[in-house]
Order: sequence, then structure tokens, then C-alpha cells
Amino acid sequence: MLQSSLQGSDKDLTNTIFWILGSVSGPYTDRAGKQHEKNDISAALPVLILALDDPSGRSQAVSLIGAIGPKAAETVPKLIAILGDGNVGVRAGACWGLKGIDPLPALRQARSDPNPDKQQFAQRAIASIETNCFWAHDVSGTLEGLARTADLICKATVIADRSVIDDSFKPIDGFEVREAELRVVSIVKGEAVNVIRFRHYARIFEPMRTDMPPQDLWGSPLTTLLRTAIHYLRYGAKDEWDSYPFTTFDAGRTYLVVATHIAGNTYREAERSEAFGMNQGVLLAADAKPHRGTTLTEAAWAELLALLKSPRQDDVLNAVRRLDHMSGGPAWTSPKLRDFERDQALVAIEPLVGSESVAIATAAITVFGMDSPYFEDPGYHDLPVQHWYVGIGKGHITGIGARKRPANPVVADIGATELLQVATDGMTPKLRALAIRALGRRSQAYPAAMVAVWVRDPSVEVRRAAVLASADLPDTEPIMSASTDGSPELRRTAALAVGFAQDPRLVPLLGKLLHDPAPNVRNAAVVSLLAFAPDQAAPVMKANLASDFRPLFVNALASVDPEPYLTMLAEIIEQQGELPSDWKRPLDWNYGGTIPAADSWQILFDYVKSRPAAELTAGKLDHSLDALERMHWHGSGEPSELYALYMSRGLVSRAKQLREATRRSPLDMDQFFDRIDRNPSAYVQ
Repeated sequence: MLQSSLQGSDKDLTNTIFWILGSVSGPYTDRAGKQHEKNDISAALPVLILALDDPSGRSQAVSLIGAIGPKAAETVPKLIAILGDGNVGVRAGACWGLKGIDPLPALRQARSDPNPDKQQFAQRAIASIETNCFWAHDVSGTLEGLARTADLICKATVIADRSVIDDSFKPIDGFEVREAELRVVSIVKGEAVNVIRFRHYARIFEPMRTDMPPQDLWGSPLTTLLRTAIHYLRYGAKDEWDSYPFTTFDAGRTYLVVATHIAGNTYREAERSEAFGMNQGVLLAADAKPHRGTTLTEAAWAELLALLKSPRQDDVLNAVRRLDHMSGGPAWTSPKLRDFERDQALVAIEPLVGSESVAIATAAITVFGMDSPYFEDPGYHDLPVQHWYVGIGKGHITGIGARKRPANPVVADIGATELLQVATDGMTPKLRALAIRALGRRSQAYPAAMVAVWVRDPSVEVRRAAVLASADLPDTEPIMSASTDGSPELRRTAALAVGFAQDPRLVPLLGKLLHDPAPNVRNAAVVSLLAFAPDQAAPVMKANLASDFRPLFVNALASVDPEPYLTMLAEIIEQQGELPSDWKRPLDWNYGGTIPAADSWQILFDYVKSRPAAELTAGKLDHSLDALERMHWHGSGEPSELYALYMSRGLVSRAKQLREATRRSPLDMDQFFDRIDRNPSAYVQ
């Protein structure tokens, strides 16, 4: 049936089938923020293979094949051929299809196959993928991918560096083009004379303006505002925690250089080198000796290890950041570089946790700490608990991506001994606090007796870290004690620790903290409460439905059983402002996620959709349907779903009214509604 439908003349039906397959393939996060696993659609592969020969269906089929993954390996020859299609959309789809299958490892192995035909196909296929598909050289690639694009890879010492004009470099605001004169020390790839010229982008750092106070900017012309914003962003890019530290060419220093040839003895930085951890196509070297290793990866690894032992603090900090970034850290970030093995990079950085330099110790602790839910990034002074709650808890926090500790126990436990030593005997309270936070969620990393010592430390920073660490232990006394402390920051930390502990016995404590005089304490109590399963948090939520947090609590309660809250859900939708930012946030609320009205809409819509058609046609749910129609939409998804529901349930009059209403809005919905009219049930999942 599926095959005959896709091969039929009804293109709308064909598009609908492709849309359904795409929507169920996953993995994906829906508008409500719920994460769905990848579904196996490999049964559709024979039909999709046939669709590759249909010019009208090819562009959709190639992408869907990628969702099947390695099971679709038999389609690789066809997808390679499609990379030569004249339609750029079809070529892009073929690239995504190949990305899902991931044929490069097998193709590289096939280059050594005894069958010459297989060798030749593998070589041509690899070249075609690397030429046409950006992901083959994207951040998920390796330094060797960058090396393949280069004409010259060498280790060279800077003689001089000057500003030049080169029209082949696209103008980028905040950057200029410079030319470094380099004396070649050794060559990894290519050939070069002793002295070459290397052109590259360089950041321009200007002194920050002090003649215009921030409050005066709002009366300035828009161009002034934009330039000022760009200026401040440029200045902020100097933050020592920047994941992409830019290199300055200092006379006398030596670098690994990846370059493409321009003419004569002049070269330029390799294209997109920043995506491989080598900004401007260079990496600072530890010395002026010939490189070690036979590949770019081996040479870069050797230089970074040597830089970790440099007497210059900036060199060490640079190496720590690059090793972290180029080994895929932190665990929850995406996309990642995979140049170095994560465990090897962590083992190399591990000794620096106890460095006598506060800056170096902080950088090393940060590498380990960013995989802990209790860690505050020193560069941003932020504890992104809501992301960790989604990964740890069982509550209703929508529109927020989940964070979890590394799944590999070997990687997860590296550095524990060194961190514990700093947590106990660190040079400063701040270092001790960072080390305690970095230890969070590590199995058997610290005993309860040690936490008991930390929570009595004179430093509030250390006590706050200890309260978070106590969430890993059965004893709730540190959290209970901190919840009544005179410091608002300690009370806030206690509230957050409850969410991490996931101990239902502590939920009543959150009820008390919801009435704390400090707004940041109340907000922390709310997001912590939302991290609990709604049935566990229900008593406290129900008792506080008259608070500023009513929309959040109603949605959490209704996510389990909407029926008692239909009227409240409708009220939340109807009280939404014109813009997503218009909902009345509690003071200092900054936890992000789905706006309450959108969350309420999805819960209410899912409930209505689940009811028998007879209830809808009898008018029993008219109040809910009225509220759903009053949502201030900012996309085509919700009105399309509602229209499809009306048409599939026989509410034709309501569907016509909805169509007319959307014509008075900025959205052009007729094209979507026309498509739904042909097969409404296909759009109601």
C-alpha cells in the first residue's frame, strides 16, 4: 500500500506520507519540550529506494534514508550518484542521508580492498562526499580532515606580522587581514622554502568607550546602538573562558601552521580551520624544535602536552582550553570535536588541578567541573540547574535541553583524587568551593563526614558548594540547616539542592521557601519543585495556585491529569500577551523554557484531541476550543494541528472560522489548510 501510494499521481498524498515518516523517525524534541527516541523506519527502505528514481520525491527520500542509519548502507552508491544532481536541494538531502548512514569508515577501509573496482569506488565516493558535504569537514570531524584540505602544514617561527589588504578575504566586522613572515622549522605536509608569508584574519581590539554612559545609548540612532553592541561583544570575546581562543602572532614564537597556497611563497589560513580547533589555521607550539609525530593530530597533541608544562601561565591556559575543546568536552555539549581521546586529555590536565597558580588550577578544575550539575562556570557565574533537572528529575520542565553526567565511568571518575585534595586543602575558598562542586555526582567521591566539615566552613562559597554536594548523600541535615540560614544565597542553594536530591521528604521544605522574602530563593524553590514528579509535588503546588507561579504549577499538575484544570489552562492561554515575552514573569525569573501559555495550549490541545469526536461535535469542549483559537500564534504548527483536528472530527464550521481568523493575522495559513483539506486525518497524530 505504501509503495503504491508513493508511486501514484497524488503528490499531496506522497508529500503527506513523507511528512509522516519524517515526523516519527526521531530523535526529536517536540514543541512541549518532551524528548522522543529515534523510531525504526527501516521497513520503508525498499519504497524509499524506489523513490530515489522519482525526481519529484527524491529530495525527501534521501533525507529519510539518513534517518534509517547504517541499515540503509545499500543505498550509498545511489546517494553518491545523487551528489551530482543539478538540484542543490537534492544534493543537500543526499548529504544528510549519507551523514545518517555514516559510510566514511567503511569506505576508507575499502580503499585497501583487494578488488580494484571496490578500491576505485571507495576513493571516488570519499572524494565526492568530502567535496560536496560540509559535515565531512565539520566540527564532528578531525584535524586530519583539515589536513586533507591543506597545501602546507609546517612548524614555523614568526619573524614579523603586519596588516595587509587582500580582497580575497571576505570583510568581517571586528577583524583585519594580516600577513606573518614565518621561518619554517619543519614540514608535516607539502613543500616550502625557508621563509614564507602567511595571511590570516586577526581580531581588532579597541579601547572601550567611556564617553557615553549606557543609559544615554537608548536615545541614540539605531546604527549607533548596533555598533555599540558589536563593540561590546567584541570586547567580551576576550573572556579567558572563550572556547575558541584566538592566536596572536608574536615575534619569536613558534606555531603549527595549516595553510593553502596563494602564489609564490605566499599562503593563507585554511578554510574553516576554526571548526577544527585551529583558529586562523594555527596552533601555538611549545618550542622551536622540529615537530613530533607524522600527522597533524600527532604534532598538535605533542605541542599541547608540552605547553601544559610551559613556565608561561597564558600558554598553559591556552593548552588546557584547547585540549578540553578538542576532546569533546563537556559531555553535554554538541556538536563536538573528536581530535583527541577524552580520557587521555583529562589525564593530561589532571595534575594541574593542584597547580600553585590559581588561574591554572581554576582552568583545570573547570574542565572537570563542567560535567557536574553543581558547577558554576567561572566565566558566566551561572548554575544552569534547569538543564540538569531535566536530565536528573522526573518533573515537568518543558523547552529545556537535558544535561547528564558522562556515561563512561572511566571518564567520569578521572580527577576525583586531585579534586578532593583541593576541596580539602585548596589555596583559596573559591578554589575549594569549585573543587567541591566539580566532585558532584561522582560515585563515592567524598564521605559524609567530609561534607559535614565543609558545611561548617567560614566561607559562604564553600558552604554553598557543600550543601549542593550533600544532595548526593542520605543525610538531609545540611540542606535543612541551610534553608534557614541568614544568607539568601545559602537558602537559594538549599532550594536547588532539594531538586538534585529528588527526596520527596524535602518537598514540604520547598513549600516554605516559596514564601521566602528573597525573590531568587522563591524562584529556586519553584524550579526545584518542578523537577519532581507532579504527583510528588502536587500538595505544595495546589497550596500555592494563588501565587505568581500559578501558570507553571497548573501546567505541571495538568500534565498528569488535565481534566480538573481545563478552565485554568484556558485562562493562561487567554491571558497571554501579543509577544512570547509578554507573560507576567515572577520577579527575577530567568529559567527559560517554554512560555506557560504555549505549554498550556499543548496540554489542552492534547486533551481535546484524545476525547471522542462526539464530545467535540456536541459542544462539550467549546470553552476549551475557544481558548485554543485565542492563542497568539508565532508559527504555522499549532493552527495547522487545530485545523486538522476540526476537519478530521467533523467540525467543518469551526475550521472555516479558524481559516477566516488566520487571514486577519500576519500568518499566511491558506497553503497549509489547503493541503490538510485533502487528507485531514493524516495530520492528526
